[in-house]
Amino acid sequence: MKVVGGANPRDTDLGDVNAFSKKSKGGKRRRGRFPRGAGAQCNVAPLHLKKKATRDFNFLNVSPVSTVIISYGGTSIPILGRVRLRVWRGDFRCFLDCNLVDSKRTSEGDVYAHDAPTEPVLSADQLVKKFPRVFSDGVGKLPGEDHMELDEAVKPVQHPPRRVPVAIRERQRETLGDLEKREIVVRMTTPTTWISSMVVVPKPNGALRISLDPKDLDRALRRENYPLPTIEEVASRLHGAKVFTVLDVVCRFWHVALDEQSSFLTTFNPWHTTEG
Repeated sequence: MKVVGGANPRDTDLGDVNAFSKKSKGGKRRRGRFPRGAGAQCNVAPLHLKKKATRDFNFLNVSPVSTVIISYGGTSIPILGRVRLRVWRGDFRCFLDCNLVDSKRTSEGDVYAHDAPTEPVLSADQLVKKFPRVFSDGVGKLPGEDHMELDEAVKPVQHPPRRVPVAIRERQRETLGDLEKREIVVRMTTPTTWISSMVVVPKPNGALRISLDPKDLDRALRRENYPLPTIEEVASRLHGAKVFTVLDVVCRFWHVALDEQSSFLTTFNPWHTTEG
């Protein structure tokens, strides 16, 4: 959780205490669970748990505050006041200033949640079933076609095929056959002005990654100048964002189709072509 509108910095100092108690007038100590929230930016105590531990039903020891708590999902949680509670964890004991909120007890017993609408969390299998197109085994295709422009002053280069270790030649054949079947590559039957060398890289799982060495082709490409955004510019766009994720696109370059003229520029020589 985060606190806005005049939060006390001390609220963020001791977020690792998970139990509290206070003696009643009769001297008997009352206890209650105070669940710890990893990464929480303030201390929050449910109202009914505070009443149970302190027997203070008239808010005699509650200080008024003007703070507003915003949950991770953006929900505003009203604060009834601030209360100081004696807490401990193991041999460590101290007093914590806690924001008092009116909450309801969940089925877990020791976990307390604000009474706000929530959506059920889907499992990995449920996500796959709900979005079959996103999690399909095939390779996606972005709209449009990419075009590569060359500097005509650069002389085309035709590389001979590079030798491939005998131990992986059969796997190379199978991998190229699979790429051709999936229409990632196309067998060339006509001469092309540019021919690059094939690069074969074994993956940790035993599969092969096949690409081409474009060093000579790169020298001839005319590039569009595009200013990359700075970190500050990107950060300014995140204002108000609530959900963040990290995605890793599988076979990312295969999703971009080339027009016919540009596809000829990516011709490469597989080793087994010369072996028949």
